[in-house]
Amino acid sequence: MNENTLREDPRPEFVEKLEWQLRTALRRRDRFSLPVARGASRVALTASLVVISLLCGAAGAVAAERYQDGLQRELELTQARYRVEIARFSLEINVERMERVSTLAERGLVSRTETHGAERTVHDAELELALATLDLDEIGRAGHAADSVDAPLVDGKDFVKRRGHLRLERARATYEGIRREHEELELLFDAGVVSSPELRGIERALAEAEGELRILEERLTLRTRFVNGEIDAQEARRLEQRLHSRRRMESARTAYDLVQGEVEEARRRVAAGLGGAQRVRELELELLRVEAELAIARLEAELAEAGRDSGR
Repeated sequence: MNENTLREDPRPEFVEKLEWQLRTALRRRDRFSLPVARGASRVALTASLVVISLLCGAAGAVAAERYQDGLQRELELTQARYRVEIARFSLEINVERMERVSTLAERGLVSRTETHGAERTVHDAELELALATLDLDEIGRAGHAADSVDAPLVDGKDFVKRRGHLRLERARATYEGIRREHEELELLFDAGVVSSPELRGIERALAEAEGELRILEERLTLRTRFVNGEIDAQEARRLEQRLHSRRRMESARTAYDLVQGEVEEARRRVAAGLGGAQRVRELELELLRVEAELAIARLEAELAEAGRDSGR
């Protein structure tokens, strides 16, 4: 046997047979061996693959790699199928609940807020099913689901953009629902029915929903720029990181402003003899937490910006 013979690629039929032998050996081991810890099983599998690769050379490595890829694909497909099944079942349950709430609403037994909440839950369940179905479709075509802004098209389909539109639709529905609740709470607050903390809580939720909506819109624009070839993959990832950093900072800033307002109001109530000092202390602790979040978010945003500048 000469050197050229040793360097030849393994024949396809040999690799297929080796793959079969490998699968058979591993299944026999799993069937007759005692149960072991998951981590130990993984180590044993990896060691077996290494040994087989050393003994069989390139052919063994190819067979082992194909077997692992097949297992990974089957794992992701199974997860995606169950996610679709669970999402479909969840939608059915939420539709049934909405129908019951609608019946009660016709009799005047539930509020508009509860009716809107049931409708929004159904809409969320519909979108979750659509997202799960998209993942299953992409995994079936590509072997995995990729959601980064620089992910490639799959069979000419832009799964990232489709998910982006679905998430944007969900964010808009969430924003509209919170906006309606905010309007109702404002009326109740003016009538003295709800307290200031309740109103501030819905204001914070509204600001969060608005920020999420804006980020999703900008991410879709970023995806379009990448697909159109206006920016490369590295720049797309940098800009996406910048978006997320800015979103965290905006969220922390909103939380800080709202909690700070609550602290000031609680102090005024204590000064007027209308509240206890314990509530002030609790709010001051919460303010310290959100202050830390804001400081960290600012530094992360600066780091993202510095990375963008250095990459130019």
